[in-house]
Amino acid sequence: MWILAIGWILAILLIVKPNLPGPTQLIESVYKPLGDLLKPPPS
Repeated sequence: MWILAIGWILAILLIVKPNLPGPTQLIESVYKPLGDLLKPPPS
């Protein structure tokens, strides 16, 4: 039941504000700084 409600809310939000970032962009914005920290420094 909760999944259905969350789906409806997301659908309405995307209709009202179509430029909202999707889940992929959200995950990328969280993990990109971590990936930059783990990269070795340029030599």
